[in-house]
Amino acid sequence: SRLGYDPASSGLLTNTSSLSPREIHPAAAGLHFFNPVHALRFAEFAAPPGTRTLGMEDLVHRLDGLGFALIETECNRGYIGNYILFREIAAALQLIDRHHYTSRAIDEVLKHMGRPVSLFEIIDLVGVDVTLRIIQNLRGEDPSIYLSPLLQRALSEGILGRKNQTS
Repeated sequence: SRLGYDPASSGLLTNTSSLSPREIHPAAAGLHFFNPVHALRFAEFAAPPGTRTLGMEDLVHRLDGLGFALIETECNRGYIGNYILFREIAAALQLIDRHHYTSRAIDEVLKHMGRPVSLFEIIDLVGVDVTLRIIQNLRGEDPSIYLSPLLQRALSEGILGRKNQTS
C-alpha cells in the first residue's frame, strides 16, 4: 500500500517465502533463493496468472543462463523448500523439548539418513530470529507445525546465531 507505483501494472517480485506473494500484494509474484546462493543454484518461482511481467520473464531467462534451476511453485507459505525444511527444524526442536534429545544425536541420525547439513547449522546460518518468524508464519497456514519455546528463549538471551556471532 505504500509503494510509489502500481504493482498491478508494473509487477512486484518478492523474495520472501514464509508469506505467500498474495499476502505481500495481490499482484505480487515470488522468487525465492536459498542460501548460500553460490552453492544452492536454484530458486522457487511463484507467479500466479496475471502477475508475470516482461521484466520477470527476462529475469527468469537470465537466471537460466547463469545456471540456476527455476522450480515453479504455488503461492503457499514456504513454497516447497521452506515448508519442508522448517517443518523438519520444528520437528527436531520438538524432539529436544519433549524427549530431551541432543542436537548431536538428531544430527547423527539425520546424517545416516542422507542429510549432509545439520538442521541446527541451518538455524545458526539463517538466524534464530528469522527461523522463529518463518515457523510462526508457516503455523499461520498450518497450525500442526510445532513452535519451540527454545527459539524465543534464545532470542531473550540475545542469541541470534552466526550472523551476529552469538551462536
